[in-house]
Amino acid sequence: MPITHIKIFGERNTGTNWCERLLGENLDATIIHHRGIIPKYTTEADKKRLMLIEKPFRKFAREALTDRIFDGPGRTKMGWKHASVHLGMFQDHPLFEMTGFVCLTKHPSTFLASLFKRPYHDLLPKSESLDAFVRRPWLPTKRDGLEEIVLPTPLALWNQKVSSYCALEATHVPVIIISYESLLSDLHGALERIADTFHVRCNFSTVVEQSTKGDKMTFEDYREKYLTSDPMAAFSPDNQRFILDFVDKNIFDRFGYKMS
Repeated sequence: MPITHIKIFGERNTGTNWCERLLGENLDATIIHHRGIIPKYTTEADKKRLMLIEKPFRKFAREALTDRIFDGPGRTKMGWKHASVHLGMFQDHPLFEMTGFVCLTKHPSTFLASLFKRPYHDLLPKSESLDAFVRRPWLPTKRDGLEEIVLPTPLALWNQKVSSYCALEATHVPVIIISYESLLSDLHGALERIADTFHVRCNFSTVVEQSTKGDKMTFEDYREKYLTSDPMAAFSPDNQRFILDFVDKNIFDRFGYKMS
């Protein structure tokens, strides 16, 4: 059956919003996304209940509410885009046989730096520094789809999520795993590889220039940030060794990532 839809997965801060816009504007396929689903299914009663909870604990209730949404109506969108993926998430979806899956990765050290800067869904107090952040635990949400209640480090998110993409790739599902860095370095080539994988037409005409993070960075700014700088420069020597020891070496090497 021909591919008519595309679903994008990727960890937080790996370019998923940007990629959804990019593929939506340049490929002849419909992007399955869940933008707007949380406010749509958050009732006024939900909002009032949240306000009754003391502020330091409100984030736990907010994330539980979001988990509930993705356990329900979120299933129509093939699950949370930041989740660990497996066939059971979407194989019964009516669009499953018509959907290609794009999974995004990012260098683990720049993933950590981005997550420290924008710690979406972080349930623990903010770390004082990036080096402290690397060594402290992370509490995943239910919709992350991970077995552990407590991860030893946020870096475990990278290991487990990218491992799940590789496991999905080993099935019969049409999937391509592509690095955020490859999109920045050869955008046209990366789009053509995605189009060829799913046998859809690529009408390359639009580079999504504006950042989806609400800042003023452009496409060229992101190229400069991620393609010309040392990804490990922000970390102490001890934490550089910690990252290298902790990451899954097979995955790390597969994407040609370097530590400097």
